Amino acid sequence: NAVTTIFQYAVIAIGAAIAFHTIGLDWSQFGWIAAALSVGLGFGLPLLALSLLAGAAQRWITRQFVRRARLINVASGVLLVAAGALDLAGNWDLIQSILLP
Repeated sequence: NAVTTIFQYAVIAIGAAIAFHTIGLDWSQFGWIAAALSVGLGFGLPLLALSLLAGAAQRWITRQFVRRARLINVASGVLLVAAGALDLAGNWDLIQSILLP
C-alpha cells in the first residue's frame, strides 16, 4: 500500500513536470512555493510524529487502566458478596425470628 502510494505520487510529480514543460513554465518561477512547502513540512512532520507517538502512548495507558479497572471491579464484587454473606450470617437469628414467629 505504501509503495503504491509513493509510486502514484511519483507519477503525478513526473506528469506535472511534463505538463509545466509543455506549457512553457519554468520551475524557478515556483521557488517560493517550494520554500513555503519545505518550511511547512519542517514544522509539520515533527508535530505529526509527536501526535502519532502521543496517540500510541494514550492508547497503551488507557488499556492499562481498563485492565486494572476490571480487576478492581471483580475484587469489589467479591468483597460485596462477602460482606453481604457476613451480614446475613451475623443477623441470622434476627431473620429467623421475623420470618418464623
